[in-house]
Order: sequence, then C-alpha cells, then structure tokens
Amino acid sequence: MKKLYAPQSEIDLAMLQSILASADITFFIDNDSFGSLHMGPSIELFNQKTILVEDEDEKEAKELLKEYLKNTYDSNTPHVQTTILDKIRVVAETLLVGWFIPGRRWRAKQTTSSDSQGK
Repeated sequence: MKKLYAPQSEIDLAMLQSILASADITFFIDNDSFGSLHMGPSIELFNQKTILVEDEDEKEAKELLKEYLKNTYDSNTPHVQTTILDKIRVVAETLLVGWFIPGRRWRAKQTTSSDSQGK
C-alpha cells in the first residue's frame, strides 16, 4: 500500500473517505483507532492518521482527491504562519508546564529515594 494523504482534521478525513469509497477504491486509515487529530501534537508514526491505498489504485485516487484538495486548500484560504513568538511560547510552556504528564519523573525518583532511605 502507498501513502496517499495525511488529513488535517476529522472532517477532512471523512470527506476523503467518502470520495474514495464512492469510486470503489480500497483504502486503509493508518492509526484510525489510536490516532487522534484533536489532542496533542500530530506526530507521524505515532498518532497521525494517514490514508493508504493499493499500489494499482494510487494514480486514480490522487486524481480524485486532487480536485477536492485544490478547492479546500486553494490560495484564497488563509494560512497561519508560525511566528518567532509562537515558537518561544511553545518552548516556555514545555519548560514551565512539562510535556504531557508533568512531575511523573519526579514522583518516580521521589519514591525510589524514599524506598532506599527506609531500608
């Protein structure tokens, strides 16, 4: 199977699935059950959903999706540019708040050191 497209939202994914299904193109959504487009960063091979198609259907699928993607993400669509302030904010939030589970490493170290002190 060949990678066709990584959708930007659940709505985008639903539209692309319906286009492929209407043309009887066999496809597979990688990370469909586990991946999430809503929470946390989209990390390829971890939680990013990706549409895969059979090798022989790749050309036809690209043609079908080209028109939808052109109309959805044309030059008139405003694109958000990441500024230096956005990048600084992300770094500051990561340092101040932690990644996803703040304090987890600290609790593990605290438990280990208190266990060794009690012996």
